[in-house]
Amino acid sequence: MINPAVEVGAGGLSHYQWRHLKEDESILKTYLRENDFQNIVGIYRGGLIPAIIASSYTQLPLSIVGFQTRNGNDKNPYWIHDIRVEGRTLILDDMYDSGLTLDTVLDFIPNSLGFTLTATESNEINDKVTFARYHLQKTGFYFPW
Repeated sequence: MINPAVEVGAGGLSHYQWRHLKEDESILKTYLRENDFQNIVGIYRGGLIPAIIASSYTQLPLSIVGFQTRNGNDKNPYWIHDIRVEGRTLILDDMYDSGLTLDTVLDFIPNSLGFTLTATESNEINDKVTFARYHLQKTGFYFPW
């Protein structure tokens, strides 16, 4: 189930607001209940907010992976904090535009699935990633964190 798209505001900017996070939290919790995860991994930085929600809700270990593709400095994912145990891992991020970050981290961590708060409407459905809502690809997009 996908929530409505984030609306474009003044000046062609889309703002993901705290009210969106509250709505998407229920989708994330349903996804967690329907899958048997043993680990939560947040992608530093934007993925840490949904990862903390997921880890607090499930009481599963929270690990952090670094991989910033926007500035181009990171060439490969790396562990910032790794306390994973055996089993399936849920990887969380805030945005899925090209898919480069999340798809690369999914390849980096075996037996993993992804969840992202937003994805551009142009993305085809990825069977390894669940999207909470969509946004327009051609707009500036901002999170409150």
